[in-house]
Amino acid sequence: EFFFVKLFKFNISTNISLDESVAIFLIICAQNDTQGDIALRFGHVQETIWRKFHYVLKAMERLAVEYILPRTVEELRAISNRLQDDTRY
Repeated sequence: EFFFVKLFKFNISTNISLDESVAIFLIICAQNDTQGDIALRFGHVQETIWRKFHYVLKAMERLAVEYILPRTVEELRAISNRLQDDTRY
C-alpha cells in the first residue's frame, strides 16, 4: 500500500482506505455501475465516489507510463507462429 501511495501520489484519506478506493474503481470499470449505485453500496456521497475513482484512474495512468512499454518495430512487424501455421491466413 505504501508503495502505491508514494509512487503514484495517491492521497491518503481517513474516511476511505486505499483498498476501498481501488474496489470502487474496479467495480465501476468491470460492472459499469453508476456513481449512485456505488455510493449506496459503499455508503459515501457521489462526489466522494467520483473523486476516489479519478484518484485511482490517475494512479493507473502513472502506472501505465512506468510499466507498459511500447513495442519495438521488429515486434510489431513479426507475425505470430499461430498465424503462420494457420492455413486460413
